[in-house]
Amino acid sequence: MRPTRAFYEDLYRHFPEERGSAGQPSRLDFELYELPRLFRDVADRWDNLFQPIPGRPDYRTLISVGILVPVLSIDAQLGRDGVIELISLDVDASPLGGDDDDSDGDDQDG
Repeated sequence: MRPTRAFYEDLYRHFPEERGSAGQPSRLDFELYELPRLFRDVADRWDNLFQPIPGRPDYRTLISVGILVPVLSIDAQLGRDGVIELISLDVDASPLGGDDDDSDGDDQDG
């Protein structure tokens, strides 16, 4: 597994150097708690990952639920040397909410 510079640029864009006051994880938190599992998942599940480009089985995308963030995705490419390169990271760090009701607060159940 070989993360590229672009992958780390994405990681640094999504996570601050230090934990945020609202509980946002830091870069180090992500690297310690998320990355090892993601490395393993990309490698172990490579053959079953989504192929975003038809006819290009060397490109794959992992979409996953995170430990520290609700949802994340990693784009990866199988290099000529047989090593999987992580080329991008996208994170949805907004908290999951249970707001499925009407925005006007009107209860429809009577």
